[in-house]
Amino acid sequence: LRKRKSDVVLLADYFLERMGQLEDDDLPPVLDVEDDDGYSASHIESGVRAWLDRFERWGTAAENLILVLLLAGMIVLGVGQIVLSKFFSIGFVWADGLIKLMVLWIAVVASVAAARSDRHLRIDALSHFVQDKYARYPRMIVDAFAAGMCFFLGWYAYRYIQIVGDDSVLGVMPKWLAHGIVPVALVLMGYRFFLLSLKGLLEILSGKET
Repeated sequence: LRKRKSDVVLLADYFLERMGQLEDDDLPPVLDVEDDDGYSASHIESGVRAWLDRFERWGTAAENLILVLLLAGMIVLGVGQIVLSKFFSIGFVWADGLIKLMVLWIAVVASVAAARSDRHLRIDALSHFVQDKYARYPRMIVDAFAAGMCFFLGWYAYRYIQIVGDDSVLGVMPKWLAHGIVPVALVLMGYRFFLLSLKGLLEILSGKET
């Protein structure tokens, strides 16, 4: 982590480029800071934040790209199916089923994106009746509960994938491939809710105002 922030960004880009596609038996990517080279703790923290922010932007871009491609594909397929049916009295047998799957995929990817930026739907009535410094207590509890529920549902979604085994949808697509996004998305949401809850707890312990 050198003095200039641009060096850290270039280092993160190089790491992402060299990392390539992770395999099942690969270790997760980590940032290991073993020597501060005489820099202050605040400088090291700034460099680490720049590194992690770069990774977060790549993840955000990937999620947004997936959403755009899925939505565009669903619109093109849906409109094409209508045109073929109305004007040519033909259509794809598998189109309606695939559109339903694409709606599911869009919903779960959008849910992960909303959990990432803390913009998910929440019924937050209590915060309107208490001061801001006290509202973070129930918010932290709710985030922790949401994390637990996501992990719980993610486990049973995974068990469902195991049960369906080699069953197929649309005649050719394995169910585990069609529905496998659900447990993955739930675990990601649980992880992000856990981070939000942990952040709230640290703010409470440190006395920091939100």
